[in-house]
Amino acid sequence: MKEMIAVIFVADYHLHLSGLAASRIRNLDPVPDKIVFITPDVDKLKTVHQNVLDIGIPIEYMQDDLVCQITGITDQMGWLPRQWVELHLDVIFPDWKYILTLDTDVIINRPLRLFDEDKINLYIETERYDPYFATMKQLLPDLTEFLPIGDSFIADFMLLDSMQLKALRKAADVDYSSWKKICDDNTPNQRDSASAFSEYETIGTWMLNHAPDKINLVKSDTYGMNKKYRSKHKLTDLLKINSVIPLRLVYDCDINWYE
Repeated sequence: MKEMIAVIFVADYHLHLSGLAASRIRNLDPVPDKIVFITPDVDKLKTVHQNVLDIGIPIEYMQDDLVCQITGITDQMGWLPRQWVELHLDVIFPDWKYILTLDTDVIINRPLRLFDEDKINLYIETERYDPYFATMKQLLPDLTEFLPIGDSFIADFMLLDSMQLKALRKAADVDYSSWKKICDDNTPNQRDSASAFSEYETIGTWMLNHAPDKINLVKSDTYGMNKKYRSKHKLTDLLKINSVIPLRLVYDCDINWYE
């Protein structure tokens, strides 16, 4: 089995950021063996990357409708279907032991360790939302160990253990339609079905319960989630403070990230 692949999800409105996200992948320790971009328009994304992306790591592209077909999704790719896809990344990439998933606007700004003492580093943040846990308990009622109130596994990226992902899915034992209904039923505002499920919160809590000997819990310094960094900062200050920066929060900054 191959070691580690990075999967970057690219929406149409983030095409211009995808090369930047990939260019900073080399700040990961260890560096992934391959990067795969999942996008609604492969040809357009390849054009965007043509002159900016040469990072010495093999790159592949996948059309998101193919990914939906592989994972049994009947809807077009969107926020909620994407979370279902992330629960099935081991199905899409069956040859890989570890799968790193992240958004295309997440910038690995400084060296970031994914393992310590042969254990996965799961990064802890401060975003927490009750409907995530209501959905989680319906899908996986045996989960009993949770992070302390105020902590969260939602840190903009996560390294997944393929075998544990497979075990989680087997325990939940739901198809896409049933899973989507549970998410909808737990959503306070029915117009926003993205609010009732978090793949990061669910996978992290599964690992805490079923594979605690395989993980380290590490406090994240991601800009954006941490409340003490919510006030305005100069970008040069953010670069000194934070290892991970969701660039959606600093769109208006003038900097050549490719230097």
